[in-house]
Amino acid sequence: MLSKKNTRIALIYLLLQGIIWVKSAAFFAMFGHGKALEFVQGNFPPEALAFDFIFHEGMHVAIGILALSFGKNIKKIAWAKLAALIAIAVFTHNVGYWLTASHPGITYSLIDFTRDSIILMAFVVAGYYLKRPFNKIENFLCNSLQRIK
Repeated sequence: MLSKKNTRIALIYLLLQGIIWVKSAAFFAMFGHGKALEFVQGNFPPEALAFDFIFHEGMHVAIGILALSFGKNIKKIAWAKLAALIAIAVFTHNVGYWLTASHPGITYSLIDFTRDSIILMAFVVAGYYLKRPFNKIENFLCNSLQRIK
């Protein structure tokens, strides 16, 4: 189902999720919540809030890059399969938060799941439709690096 490149991207994504789960478990052990959201920030020291912000946003950037790359490597979009894959990826992303009391309730979790699904799908589809410009940039950079050598 997945190309070699997309299988590699999926494995890197799972590795990132593992890192997120470890961080969530550590925060849960130290503070009683796996993530410093606006409704629990009073429970965290300023250093933990700063770390959580940098960590969380860094993970979003990394996931965005992976999603763009994943879309770039899709030959033809099979919408039903892609939607199922997105749902699995978002579930994988959020399960650590659900198990570490990061969300205040089911409504927040459903909204977060829906928002994450839409954003991840948008990045994958953007990668798919922007593959030609990505390829031009990649070729330019590769050729420039070869000239430097």
